[in-house]
Amino acid sequence: MEHAANTVLIVGFQAPDTLGRRLVEGREVVRILGRECRVRAEVVMMNGLSSHADQPGLLAALAPHVGRAKVRLVHGEPERSEKLAEALRGAGFADVAVPERGETVGV
Repeated sequence: MEHAANTVLIVGFQAPDTLGRRLVEGREVVRILGRECRVRAEVVMMNGLSSHADQPGLLAALAPHVGRAKVRLVHGEPERSEKLAEALRGAGFADVAVPERGETVGV
């Protein structure tokens, strides 16, 4: 989040008063696990897709980044996130993870 080389891809509706909504709104500073973080990463919103129902479309949109992107799935039900992680690996993404709640993810 605090590194300009990162991209945060937000897919689908973000409910009010959530971290996702704050990122979509363009907040410069957000609170994550009680810590204030400057948002330097590029935040990209993909409207019209659901990370679950539109999985083929999401995989197609991400295809140009195969082999050069780390993917961290940090939102959603764990079972569904793991299924999306498996699909991403099957599409050629080698570095895909679903971090545990509270886990710190480095660059």
